[in-house]
Amino acid sequence: MTIPDPAGITIRAATADEMLALLAVNARAFGDDYHPERAAKALLGMTPERTLAGFDGATVTAAAGIYTFDMTVPGGPIPVAGVTWVGVLPTHRRRGILSAMMQRQLTGLHEAGGEPVAALWASEPSIYRRFGYGMASRRLGLKLDARLRYVDGVPAATGLRFVELAAMRAAIEPVYESIRTHRPGMLSRTDVTWDKLLDDAEYRREGAGMLNCVTLENGKGYVLYRTKGDFSAEWIPAGKTLVTEFIAADAAAHATLWRFLLDIDLMTTVEAWNCSVDDPVQHFVADGRRIRPVLTDALWVRIVDVERALTARSYTQVDSLVIEVTDTTCPWNTGRYELDVAGTDTGSATVRRTDRAADITMSAVELGAIYLGGTRLRGLAAAGFVDEHTAGAVARADRMFAGDVEPWCPEVF
Repeated sequence: MTIPDPAGITIRAATADEMLALLAVNARAFGDDYHPERAAKALLGMTPERTLAGFDGATVTAAAGIYTFDMTVPGGPIPVAGVTWVGVLPTHRRRGILSAMMQRQLTGLHEAGGEPVAALWASEPSIYRRFGYGMASRRLGLKLDARLRYVDGVPAATGLRFVELAAMRAAIEPVYESIRTHRPGMLSRTDVTWDKLLDDAEYRREGAGMLNCVTLENGKGYVLYRTKGDFSAEWIPAGKTLVTEFIAADAAAHATLWRFLLDIDLMTTVEAWNCSVDDPVQHFVADGRRIRPVLTDALWVRIVDVERALTARSYTQVDSLVIEVTDTTCPWNTGRYELDVAGTDTGSATVRRTDRAADITMSAVELGAIYLGGTRLRGLAAAGFVDEHTAGAVARADRMFAGDVEPWCPEVF
């Protein structure tokens, strides 16, 4: 499938020598500063052959890259294309460059037999529905008053230890790995990923202090955070604790780590802007009005190949349905699919094209939205985005796709 270049623009894979110029484009597109040293670090983990660039003559005008990683879906990790660094120079907007890049990226994945699923974090949610991405997970931002009172039974913050920067990865990687494969949305990590997470360069601090790491001695959790000291005009402490990453394997670990964060001396506010929507801190405290939550979209998922994507995940309900999928951006997906979930412990499915009448119809957007098991099909149907042709089919499909836990991605890529 050939995707034509926009008028006056050439879109092709980048070369190694052009990668820094692509990040300069993104800095302008996102309104950021551009520093070559920071850009060189940001490029780690990106490969030219998986990065598209748009050129106006010799000038780089646009970019769109892919990270290679595994993402956990219901049933376990699968290869997912992590779409990233998508941007177009402000001087070249409204010329079809972004549309051409996104279509070429998805077509390339399909024709090469690459990852059956793509995912991204959207700078603007309104952009990516056009290309078949559905909102598959959300994140909970929390701003907590450190004067919170706890309900009876919440443990004191004991059994904790600080870990110095050089030893952080060795201390926390096993904890992360112990839960990664069980929570949809979580990503595999490479040496590069860990180095980026634990980079404590001055420009990463944004006015706060050094990166701190506190772990539980039983190996059940850790928190990465910075503190930003402050005092009011009356010399009353008014500091902030800024959470970078919070990983806990069970309820006791959650309670202990949250109590530690909320009890740090001289800090009156804790800010954690990427929590799972089911974070139990909301139940640990007696005065929940001192928690100010902000719920936003997180991962957007794009089904690149329907048959392979639906076969790759597991399901929670034994059933069989015919789903009709419409897909204008990836027309190879358009058609009817019989989804037959076997009665096994893993809930594995057989997926095949069929000429049978459809039980439900949805677009690729809705299929991507429900793929991780967090967004409910019944909600999309209530909003008018799913057509039910067989009575009860929406409820049956909703039970099949629903996950056991809320999807959550701890890192923005």
